[in-house]
Amino acid sequence: MMRRVIEDLNQAELQHPLDKVALEALNKVPILPKVIELVGVPYNTIRRSMLLGGHIKVSPNQMPSIHRMLLESCEILGVESPDLYVCSKGELNAYTACPDKPIIQISGYLLDAFDEDEIRFVIGHELAHIKLQHIVYTTLGSLLSTGILDTALSVVPGGSLLSGGANLGLNYALFKWYQSGELSCDRGGLLACQNADAALRALTKLGGYTAKFNAEFDFNEYVEQANQFEDIGESSLGAVQKVILSYMAATHPFVATRVCELKRFYDNGHYQAILNRTSFVDEVFLQKQSEKQAQKDDANTELKESAGALLGEAKNIGLNLLGRFGGSKK
Repeated sequence: MMRRVIEDLNQAELQHPLDKVALEALNKVPILPKVIELVGVPYNTIRRSMLLGGHIKVSPNQMPSIHRMLLESCEILGVESPDLYVCSKGELNAYTACPDKPIIQISGYLLDAFDEDEIRFVIGHELAHIKLQHIVYTTLGSLLSTGILDTALSVVPGGSLLSGGANLGLNYALFKWYQSGELSCDRGGLLACQNADAALRALTKLGGYTAKFNAEFDFNEYVEQANQFEDIGESSLGAVQKVILSYMAATHPFVATRVCELKRFYDNGHYQAILNRTSFVDEVFLQKQSEKQAQKDDANTELKESAGALLGEAKNIGLNLLGRFGGSKK
């Protein structure tokens, strides 16, 4: 299959509207510049050394078929070729790290479970993280989740002021961006493989995969399931549910959401317009996304206020109990 090289592909064409909004919010977090200073060479050097010592580095002579797919995808998306490693973890997983000199890792289990076009989708997704300069933020997320950032801050003069409660706002902003950034990179994956069926198959396999019964999978039925999930947010109660569910999904959106968003990107002509290098802005789509984001933000505010009220009530009950049974109040 001949794939088109996309001349002068820019970030704005790839970036999902929610990604743009969330990234702007993330960059407004006051402590972000200081934290970015601390995400640097030592951590990246350690990460690369771990991969070099523990996994298989793909090259023209080592797994050349994967190397060829990497180079072709880099040419399509206009990204400098990063190092790519294969690990032996038994999970459908891939990630990109080290913003100063990017590397990609893909699990051998994923390579066995995916066909060639599906693998191209995964490679393109990871390359999109590089093109969109996501890696510094994903590295921040890794440092926050493991506690390494707090440790680093504690040994820097004045750094303790940024640790603990001070980075809660950063955690929240990062979380919101993490999920929307994945939607942008799914677009990059589709542009790299240039096979919508394969891209959507790859996403659904992330939701649930069995080699034994894979031939019995019905994609159309899964799309119906995904649409049912997306419809949850149509009511105000459903919107609150979606906020809670999004937190439970952690760093990635639910697979159902990713399938619906990528299918919309393909169906509304945006994908084809990029391949054809024609200007295309789906104003109706962008407006709907803006309205959905506003609905999510309203639900999130309502959720926070409810949680605050519950905490206040719990505190009052606790103080009353302490007073009744002779406890000391502080």
